[in-house]
Amino acid sequence: YICIKEMAAISQWFWSERFWLPDNVTWADLKNDGTTTYPEASALLAALPLALLIYLIRVLSERLVFSNIGIMFGIRSSNHLRAVDNLVLERVYASVSRNPDGNRIKGLSKQLDWNEKQVQAWFHLRRAQDRSSRLQKFNETIWRFLFYFFIFMFGCQIQSNHGYIYNLKVCWQDYPFLNVPYDVHMYYIVSLAFYCSLLISQFTDIRRKDFWVMFTHHIVTVFLISFSWAANFIRIGCCIIVIHDSSDVLLELAKLLRYIKYMSFCNVAFGLFTATFFVTRLYFYPVYLVHSIHTSTAVVGFYQSWYVFMALSVSLVFMHFYWSILILKVIYNIVIRSKTEDSRSDSESDLREAEEDDDREGSGNSNGSVPSGYN
Repeated sequence: YICIKEMAAISQWFWSERFWLPDNVTWADLKNDGTTTYPEASALLAALPLALLIYLIRVLSERLVFSNIGIMFGIRSSNHLRAVDNLVLERVYASVSRNPDGNRIKGLSKQLDWNEKQVQAWFHLRRAQDRSSRLQKFNETIWRFLFYFFIFMFGCQIQSNHGYIYNLKVCWQDYPFLNVPYDVHMYYIVSLAFYCSLLISQFTDIRRKDFWVMFTHHIVTVFLISFSWAANFIRIGCCIIVIHDSSDVLLELAKLLRYIKYMSFCNVAFGLFTATFFVTRLYFYPVYLVHSIHTSTAVVGFYQSWYVFMALSVSLVFMHFYWSILILKVIYNIVIRSKTEDSRSDSESDLREAEEDDDREGSGNSNGSVPSGYN
């Protein structure tokens, strides 16, 4: 009973006017009428079934369409080289180390009466078996590319229609009495649904080193979209979404070109992605968008949901700096060391083995390849 009372008190506080609205504004002031449409939190519930539908469409598309496209480009569906069955080595691989040191290799070679190169080759092949197939990576990438392209074009159309990003002061005019056009409503619901679907697919996609950073990013994005909608920060929210999508679509394009081995185009796309990422996420986003939110208090004042929205917006800046470091590592490997290295891979040795597998497929020179992804 006490727990129920506490939950009821928290719910009452969370949905109170003083949490969501500026001073001297009530929910009654924001009731929809025949001429004006204000955002309602309940409208966001439509994103949940849409997220499941998007995920289902993705699964079916990968199995029925994208896999066939990948195979047409000669992408393998599995790693065809397999290690011979060996209980001793399998036990070491599973419980001790996937990449044992020299002393353990010597011990295993004596125990099995193999030479050291044979033991090393076994672990090499065994690690290759566990790596996700190139076709699976291709499927994930083409889906994200198509959706980011669609949502980015949608976002550009929103900006063309309403011009929020061209004059950020418009984002705060007449706040909080901001009408929500139908196209903005749909843009928000589809964007929220897509990021909710990514929270689902995060656990079925290829797992990378920055799994929890990406998961946190998706959580923050979902909360940011939801908060901006409920607090009617939808105009600045449209600007935040579209500038993020601008670099995402280029990254997925670069990865696609890498998987089908169009390396010259891949490098061009990666260069465009890098430039766009640094300009939009490390310059335009903090200098203009976050600053606009900060200075909006001259119009909207300080209240609780504004603090939450500001905190979520700033947290994205720190994630952008994290991914910028990974991008710089890739550029260093391409330009200085002339070798491909995915900063998100499980280990450098696995990455080298992956490149060797590419060579065996006849990929030729793989220098300058794009990394597996930074969002």
